Parts: sequence; C-alpha cells; structure tokens
Amino acid sequence: MKNHTCNATYDIQYHFVWIPKYRKRVLIGEVKIRLEELFCECAEINQFDVMELSIQPDHIHILLSAKPRYSPSDIMQLIKGGSSKIIRKEFPELQEFLWGDSFWADKYFVSTHSVVSEEVIRNYIKKQDEDRQPLWILRALDRSNSFLNSDVANEKRGVWGVIFHLPRCLFWRNSGGLKF
Repeated sequence: MKNHTCNATYDIQYHFVWIPKYRKRVLIGEVKIRLEELFCECAEINQFDVMELSIQPDHIHILLSAKPRYSPSDIMQLIKGGSSKIIRKEFPELQEFLWGDSFWADKYFVSTHSVVSEEVIRNYIKKQDEDRQPLWILRALDRSNSFLNSDVANEKRGVWGVIFHLPRCLFWRNSGGLKF
C-alpha cells in the first residue's frame, strides 16, 4: 500500500519486537488490553498505520507503516516511552516486578518489510547501468567532441571560457524512448 506526503510516495513497513524489563510475563489481562489501546492511540496521533499487533505475555510484535520522517528509533521512542509512563502509573502493582524508571527493556528488534524481495531489488539496480545511458554522453561520443571546438560553442562561451548554455534536464535513452 503506497502512501503519499507532499513530497514523497512511500511504502515503508517496519516489524518491531520488544520485551518488558527482565522479560517478565506481565503483558496479560488488563495490562494487555490497556497496551493495545495505548498503541492504537499513539498510532493515531502520529499517523502510523498498525497492520498487525500481537501482545504475548513476555514480548510484543507489531507491523506498522510510518511516514519517512520517522526513523525506527523515533517510532520506538514514541511507542515505548509513552506507554511505559502510563502503564507504570495505572498499574502500580507492577513496581514489585519491574523496579526502576522504565517498563520496557532498552533493546528492540526491527526489520523492514516489503512485497518485493531483495533479489528483485538487486537485479533492478544492476540493470540500471545496462539499460540506460545519459543522452548527452551518447551525443558527446557520437560527435567526438567536435561541438566543443565549433563556432556555435565559441559564441556561447563566457568570459571564463565555459559554455553557459546547458540543458535544463538530463534525458535518458532506454527501450521506451526518451525520459526526463
């Protein structure tokens, strides 16, 4: 699913896994229900799209999509930081198991997810050099640099001997014709 901002089209999906401190099995009952509410609230406020959420007694899996401006560490800071404060306040009995200032362990796992495999991306990138050649390089090779020594080029030279008339965009030649 592709999303849009004013200057980007993106399809970024993250799979996060993290645990409560000391991997205690405390994510059950009322705590589990409240965490689901908090994660959905955080996602709504920050415009994340939660695709899957699984809260196990000792760890959490979440698959979400976020705007490109959010790094994975930003996402975890928002989710873990906000939920930790609220859970510790609403469930003071957890202090017995989880002493200190945090509900969550410091570490987490993150991976990106895509419908396109790594092999497909690698092949696409490798074929870029084979399929496309800049048109201005092809023209320069065809003319054997005769343009730079022509009368037209001399007319366009400035005080410093540099040609100021350059194309506004770079055209590419591939099997589909010209693109810019």
